[in-house]
Amino acid sequence: MSPIQAILWPITIGALALLAWKGGRLERLTAAVLVLNVLAPFFLQDLIIGQTRWALAIVSVALSAFLMTMAVIGDRWWLLGAAGVQITSSLTYAVGAVAYDLWTAVGLRRALWVFLMAACVAGAVETRLAHKARRFFNEGNDLR
Repeated sequence: MSPIQAILWPITIGALALLAWKGGRLERLTAAVLVLNVLAPFFLQDLIIGQTRWALAIVSVALSAFLMTMAVIGDRWWLLGAAGVQITSSLTYAVGAVAYDLWTAVGLRRALWVFLMAACVAGAVETRLAHKARRFFNEGNDLR
């Protein structure tokens, strides 16, 4: 395990655990799909054409589509940010097809993964705040 992976694993586990624990149904579903995305490289990383790991690229694009769908049908703002980060990450797979410097794309994907995990933490916080605000206003309280 590389030092970067040793840093990313606790961040990933913590963010996804928080999302699943404090989030609503939509956040739990998203956390489950992200866990599948984390496990996919263990099974698909050897499927390479040229410099591109095409199977992982397909998984990345599928995750982008899932997050965009959740952003459209859900009522959470964090999903839109997560989808934007994931779409950007998916586009980095094209670097392997057009350039030889593959590690630039890998480094960028790792950095974007940290932003995606930050969006997951924001999702857990947003869900809790939305729940508290809903309860506050349903009790007839006013902010004035």
